[in-house]
Amino acid sequence: MSPSLGRVECKRAMAVAMISAASRARWRGDINSGSVCSTVISVASKVVRPLRRICTQGGRGIPFQRASDRESEISRRFFWATLIALAAWSASAETITGRVVGVADGDTVTVLDADRTQHKIRVAGINAPEKNQAFGQRSKASMSDLVFGKDVVVKSNKRDRYGRLVGKVLVAVPYCAVSTCPKTLDAGLAQITAGMAWWYRQYAREQSAEDASTYEVAEQAARDRRVGLWRDAHPVAPWDWRRAARP
Repeated sequence: MSPSLGRVECKRAMAVAMISAASRARWRGDINSGSVCSTVISVASKVVRPLRRICTQGGRGIPFQRASDRESEISRRFFWATLIALAAWSASAETITGRVVGVADGDTVTVLDADRTQHKIRVAGINAPEKNQAFGQRSKASMSDLVFGKDVVVKSNKRDRYGRLVGKVLVAVPYCAVSTCPKTLDAGLAQITAGMAWWYRQYAREQSAEDASTYEVAEQAARDRRVGLWRDAHPVAPWDWRRAARP
């Protein structure tokens, strides 16, 4: 006897598959604020249609169990609510390309895009020492060496309470001297690797699972090698330093 799959379960499977596909697309940078509708349509065509074929009656597909009217209504509402949430969630993603024209500190830069618009960027996933804190100026200099005057790609999905875009900053590797070099170096991860920033674990949930794991491993490796701020016998995390500095 062939297995059966209810309409509710099948549509939920479609919704989950859509979210998973969109999540992968977002972290690859395939989704930006100007392609929300096309992204939803693309995901629907690539994910939902194959699942729908599997969930058809008869043939080689898995037959539906007959659903009650109430189950059908729940299924429809769940499916469309998921689709709307996916569109809204995708809209929050934004990709910016431009040149870094300012470095405020070890985790904040200013990017000038092709329209001459400046964007203040808070580098995602890291927290660098404050400028008046030990290693603060070294961290700023390290970020400047990485990105200042260089073209970057910023992949952002939120703004912080100060209105800054929070995102991953990608730049070409230092030894590539031509303008067509791919932007593959993660500036935030490079700061952690050099011991010039902490992994901001409080915001790990806003990173992809892969990035969070990579950043965590990089920080532990920097600790073990005692590079950068980890040379200090008792390094103080920036969030603790700010708390202590409050009047």
